[in-house]
Amino acid sequence: MKKIVLLLTVVFLGIAVYVLFFSGLFDIRAIRFNLDWVPEEEVLEKIGVEKGDNLILLSPRDIRNNLAGDARFEAVSMKKNWPDELLLHISYRTPVARIVMNEKSVYVDAQALIVYIGEEIYDAITIEGMELEGAVAGRTVEAGEGSRFRRALDLAELVDQSDMGMKSIRFDEEELILTISDGFVALFGKGEDLESAFSIFYAVYQDLMKEGIEEGAIDLRNPDRYVFIPLHPEEQP
Repeated sequence: MKKIVLLLTVVFLGIAVYVLFFSGLFDIRAIRFNLDWVPEEEVLEKIGVEKGDNLILLSPRDIRNNLAGDARFEAVSMKKNWPDELLLHISYRTPVARIVMNEKSVYVDAQALIVYIGEEIYDAITIEGMELEGAVAGRTVEAGEGSRFRRALDLAELVDQSDMGMKSIRFDEEELILTISDGFVALFGKGEDLESAFSIFYAVYQDLMKEGIEEGAIDLRNPDRYVFIPLHPEEQP
């Protein structure tokens, strides 16, 4: 009797092992995840999971470790949709500004973290006139409170949040200049109370767009009163 029980146990275990690991029933046939600004093929490569891998053996820790070395990814959660589908939700770090260094694009997020270095692949506003030495993805650019770069980055974040397609941010000495398009700029001065100044800028910009004015300068250096300087005097609203 004991031999029969032992034999049945071995047979059962053998069948279970076969079904779980060798039958192909739990082989991954679909990998689904949310996309953002990182190309799909690069996300798949970084995840380190392929169709045909066994869903049972897959560990959330492995996927987190695979993405941890790439600053473009902030976090990931995983769900196994049995028997053969892997579902992922990925939190991406969003670039708010781009700096050109040695003909490469250096993308930084709102915390001044370098999230990507390479070709221009994301439509972020360019900060001009900033020199970066030894920039490495995953490291933070020194951006102390009140520094030129911090002020430029704060303005870049406001532009990003507004979904306005601005061209670049640059400095004239210590004064911030936002280039909207060729021949169209906004003067933010030394960047005091940027949020308030940007709110005024946004309203003025919308009014100018309605009037078909796309050249000139919006001077916001006086916090109490903005001035629009037309490229051609006859365009003064």
